[in-house]
Amino acid sequence: MKNGKALLVSAFLSLTLVFTSQAAVPGTQGGGVPSLDARVSTLEVTVADQGTAGADLQTQVNDLQSQLSGVQDELLTLQSQLPKFAVVEADATLRASRGVQSVRQSRDGSGNLLTGHYEVFFDRNVSRCAVTVTAEPVFSGGITASVNGTLRGIPNPTLPDNGFIIVLSDDLFHRVNSRFNVIVTC
Repeated sequence: MKNGKALLVSAFLSLTLVFTSQAAVPGTQGGGVPSLDARVSTLEVTVADQGTAGADLQTQVNDLQSQLSGVQDELLTLQSQLPKFAVVEADATLRASRGVQSVRQSRDGSGNLLTGHYEVFFDRNVSRCAVTVTAEPVFSGGITASVNGTLRGIPNPTLPDNGFIIVLSDDLFHRVNSRFNVIVTC
């Protein structure tokens, strides 16, 4: 029976040690696993920190969007101040342009094309702008370009405020179709 009592005491001590090692310590649960409260507190702090970081990031994004809007406004202002231009073929085809709506050869009262007469229309009023035209001769002689229209603020009743008539002539003052460039600075 002594063996039985010794076995019973031994089992009691073993269970006591097992339960004692798993006893709850403040801030932990049995077995050394962090308590649920501590984990939740840590997660709450992390979420709060992320919320603060997110709000700071949103403020930075708003500031950058405001700056970008200002830059876009400045670009539009600069773009509107750039000279308008057109590079035009002899048949009134546009090769390159900025701020030009259309180019066409002028027509007489019967609808026939007028040699050396071109109408150039811009995307805004150019009646008070400076205009320069250069023509490219297809032969060894020179070409004279003259501008009619809304030059120097004197409106041409046959044209809207956004257009010019360009007339090209050779050395003998005969009208000629030729490639030309026009630039308008306001």
